[in-house]
Amino acid sequence: MAAQFTILIKNHIRFPRFGFSKANIQPAENHYLKSCTFNATSALYCPIFRLGFLAEQAGEDFAVLAEKGGVIGVIISWDCNLDLPDSECNPRYSFRRLDPKGALASPGYNYRFAKYYSWNGTCTRVLTKAYGIRVDVIVQGQAGKFSLIPTVITLATALTSVGLGSFLCDWVLLCCMDKERRYSSRKFEQVPLG
Repeated sequence: MAAQFTILIKNHIRFPRFGFSKANIQPAENHYLKSCTFNATSALYCPIFRLGFLAEQAGEDFAVLAEKGGVIGVIISWDCNLDLPDSECNPRYSFRRLDPKGALASPGYNYRFAKYYSWNGTCTRVLTKAYGIRVDVIVQGQAGKFSLIPTVITLATALTSVGLGSFLCDWVLLCCMDKERRYSSRKFEQVPLG
């Protein structure tokens, strides 16, 4: 039953340098979201995930995960080439288990909480250890757009580096090597005056 529970993950990414932003839910899709679940090929912009699907995609057995607890990471990657249309900038989802599966000390994911009450004038507490599935959402993104100025600067730097490199090699060969006269005679040609 719990494997069928769903969670909605809303994500919005912004690249201020390029004045670009996009969300993983398309605008005006409220009706669509009421009846869809995530599918990487047919429902990419329906970020409603079943817990069983998250466990399966992370390579885990949901029944074991529900009993002992665990931490599932939902990684949303936005890799956008902004020279292309906005429709080409899409989220990519991947899933993995984040907690150590075979840990001996406190395996899985759990937390404790206390409930305090008074019984016949005596303060009492009930300490409960709860197991669960924690979902961490990790968002990463990069965007790029062609610009002539950085391209020209990079080319100029590369060409300058090549020229500087040949100058340094010549200087080392002419000044610091044992056979500098031999190199000098082959590099420079003596031309008679007049």
